[in-house]
Amino acid sequence: MRKIIGFGLIGIALTVLIGISGFILNKSPDDLIAFNSDRSGNDEIYVMDIAGGEVRQLTKNSLVDYWPSWSSDGKWLAYTRIKDSNVDIYKVDLMGTCMTNLTQHEAKDMEPAWSPDGLKIVFVSSRDKNPEIYVMNADGTDQMRLTDNKAVDVFMNWSPDGLNMAFCSNRDGNFEIYVMDTNGNNIKRLTKNHSNDWTPKWSPDGSMIAFVAERDGNAEIYIMNPDGSDSKNITCHPGQDFEPDWSPDGSMMVFVSDRNGHQNIYTARISADYEMEDIKQVTRGQFSDRHPVWQPKNK
Repeated sequence: MRKIIGFGLIGIALTVLIGISGFILNKSPDDLIAFNSDRSGNDEIYVMDIAGGEVRQLTKNSLVDYWPSWSSDGKWLAYTRIKDSNVDIYKVDLMGTCMTNLTQHEAKDMEPAWSPDGLKIVFVSSRDKNPEIYVMNADGTDQMRLTDNKAVDVFMNWSPDGLNMAFCSNRDGNFEIYVMDTNGNNIKRLTKNHSNDWTPKWSPDGSMIAFVAERDGNAEIYIMNPDGSDSKNITCHPGQDFEPDWSPDGSMMVFVSDRNGHQNIYTARISADYEMEDIKQVTRGQFSDRHPVWQPKNK
């Protein structure tokens, strides 16, 4: 190997890089989603090229890794790792080689969500006995609590402008969707329904919030205005449809459904009047693919 110089060495280096990163190189911003799957036996983090269907495993261990969240530049993924009885927030690069424990706390820290500017990560922690919302710098420093309630506060999502945060809470009985300032102030309830409402996701332009509700007896994907008005069921399917995320330009949505018997990932185009069109199944297999998230456009 020491005798190889010049373009020969560069060629070998490129071959190794392509072999490691595969489809990640030279892809357009809308091509990649991250998700967790138990296809290898335990939940791991994966990245998939939607156009080509190629899947690459990022984490490889005997632990449980789930709930990925992209950094704003699309170069990192924060995720939850369960190791023995401890649950922490980690981050990993797209090569799957650089992993960092961000929380390092004996409590359960989970469900990270990266801020639009890439500087903060919000997460759920049980360090004050019940699940509350916390925020930290993207390097894990300055961890501080945002909510202080005896209820369960979970499933956070930043507004595109970084000024607000949607989340779920059972502080008024069943799980509903709320919004607050990113410092934890001015909490407002958006949904008021007898069923549970889950996992809010702002559209890229901030004009809509997608969420999951059980109002029709099964899990369906809904959209509503940011003030909670005009909610609309956009899946209308007897299967369980959940965990939606928007494409960077807002023209498509990725979600999980068991409509074919297993929890697999689907995509759909979103029409001008917010109807789902051209629904396609993009993963297949007798395993559980969960929490798909689209890579940001400004990588």
